[in-house]
Amino acid sequence: MPVARRYGDACGPMNFNRAVQNTVFSLKSRSSFYVQAMQYPTESDLDSCLKNIASQAGDATAIPFRTNMVRLHGKPPMYSVVILSPAREPLRQRLGQILARNFSLGVTSLMLSVSDVQALMAHCKHDVDEPGPQ
Repeated sequence: MPVARRYGDACGPMNFNRAVQNTVFSLKSRSSFYVQAMQYPTESDLDSCLKNIASQAGDATAIPFRTNMVRLHGKPPMYSVVILSPAREPLRQRLGQILARNFSLGVTSLMLSVSDVQALMAHCKHDVDEPGPQ
């Protein structure tokens, strides 16, 4: 003799709704965890670091670089850097030395990865922590 199922049994719609609600809550809490876990350098942090590097290279331009964070869906962002200073070559060489990579002659715009920006930030932090001889 078959057993009659009541509205709300294990396979009924009430438990299905509860399971969906739990899944949605679980996904929201996981996504907020991942957002909190992955903090990337901001444009303003990169701007101040690049301005510091420019001043060390002897450039007195008020705004030597323009930076933009390019967000990529599901991937770490990239950073677009445009050299605005008239003295581009010393800045390009200095960035190449810090990042240990070569930039083509005449290049005025660069795309930097998160690791490149973190290397620049570490360089700037190192210079602030240990100032040179005065």
